[in-house]
Amino acid sequence: MIEAETFYRLIVFFSIFALVALLELIIPRRPKNRPVLKRWGVNFGILFLGSLLVRVIIPWAAIDVAYHVERLNWGLFHYFAFSKQSVFWDFFLGFLLLDLAIYFQHRVFHQIPWLWRLHSVHHLDRDLDVSSGNRFHPLEILLSMFIKIGLVIFFGISAWSVLVFEIVLNASSMFNHGNFRISNGLERPLRRLIITPDFHRIHHSVYPDEMNSNFGFFLSIWDWTFGTALKEPKDGQLGMVIGLDEYHELKWVSLKEALVFPFKKNEIKV
Repeated sequence: MIEAETFYRLIVFFSIFALVALLELIIPRRPKNRPVLKRWGVNFGILFLGSLLVRVIIPWAAIDVAYHVERLNWGLFHYFAFSKQSVFWDFFLGFLLLDLAIYFQHRVFHQIPWLWRLHSVHHLDRDLDVSSGNRFHPLEILLSMFIKIGLVIFFGISAWSVLVFEIVLNASSMFNHGNFRISNGLERPLRRLIITPDFHRIHHSVYPDEMNSNFGFFLSIWDWTFGTALKEPKDGQLGMVIGLDEYHELKWVSLKEALVFPFKKNEIKV
């Protein structure tokens, strides 16, 4: 399964990346603060190291675990026979559960200090664009994979659910970090269902109350349901400041500095 997963994920990754990057050129939403290629070098360098770390430490990807769990009939879904009653419900519930788990995982990473130190690397970015959706510290990527594998084993989530979710999660992360405009007539109804760039951008504000809102990655229903949705930033989409306020004096964060940032003695506010 790992070869198929890699093939499909790469196709979607490069397709969405190219599309969002093109939209950023044609209809940009905000002016850039930092050189694009330098930021991309850091952000994709972090992604590469994170992917490498996961492959080295975990021999099986989440989809391979799901495949074996299906064969062995492990998990609550198999116990309650969801998959025998309806393949659709088995797939649908698995996808929803994974998306809900990512929402709560994101909230937890903002609340627990040592997890926030890892996640803060994502918030250090002074600009947001298609590359920002891949800027997560390698140890955060590793922890996230362990969480997904644990959920797959406990609930018995199907391999198809995991494959589609992983593809959608990666694609939506690039989409909702994109620096491009969507007309209000389309963006307003769209954000009621999925995370749009304007909706997610608020989460990257320097204001703590704005940063601790809009936690979703794909479906926005969790933010609306659990009261963490914020419609607009105080300073507006064009006036809002992105990043971590206490580190705004940093003119540049290199790949090395981003990797060691969580382990510095500086106090990183949650």
